[in-house]
This record gives sequence, C-alpha cells and structure tokens, in this order.
Amino acid sequence: MAVYNGGVEPSMRSQLRYRWQGLVSAGTVPEVLSSIMTMVRKDARRTDRAVKFYDGPDDNSNIRALFNILTTYAVNHQNVSYCQGMSDLLSPILYVMKKESEAYVCFCGLMQRMQANFKPESRIIKTGFRHLRK
Repeated sequence: MAVYNGGVEPSMRSQLRYRWQGLVSAGTVPEVLSSIMTMVRKDARRTDRAVKFYDGPDDNSNIRALFNILTTYAVNHQNVSYCQGMSDLLSPILYVMKKESEAYVCFCGLMQRMQANFKPESRIIKTGFRHLRK
C-alpha cells in the first residue's frame, strides 16, 4: 500500500520492481511469502475463468491484478493473511473497478467487515463447523 500512497520515490519504482522480480525468479523470497504467493497464484488462475474478463492465458493482466491485490493484502494484513475464497470476493470488485489500486482499497474495506470469516481461530468459522456436524 505504501507504493499507492507515494511511499516509494517514482524514480526508484522501476529499479525496485526489477530487483523484486529478480528475487522472485531466483527463488530467494522468504518461505512464508513464497507459500502465500503459491496459494494466491493457484486460486487467481482458477477464479472466474468462464468470464471474458479473466479468460485467456494465465498471464492475463486481470489475473495478474487478482494475484497482486491478494498477495499485497496477505502481506499487509498478516493477522488474516490469505485464505481460499478471497479471490471470489475480489473478482467482482476488480471487474467493476478495473483499476488495481482502487480495487485493492475496496477489497480492504470489504475485508474489514469479512475478515472474521477467514481467521482460523474465528468463532464464526467454529460455529459454522458445529452447524455442519449437526
């Protein structure tokens, strides 16, 4: 989010992006982040593929935007991180908003209300499982 708020000098952004991509391709990303990225990438590739906005190759710009938003959210909200199903909440937001930065802000607002559904220790989840057992 710092980049969206001007946290990185514009002249430095391309250098940082290049360096980050180098770390990712070299496999030197911390294990926790690598795990998050793997989960998000799998889910982003499966999200709403029957919808024209997301169809086509896996490097479709809209699939990439899903990946970027979900990964950024997971890294910046470590108390929630990433959980399967978040891509289904984000998909219609991105479809309507179109811009990655605006979709991210809207998704964060939605997740403020919904995050209890995605925390493993959540009472909401435990209650849901109790209902399923009955």
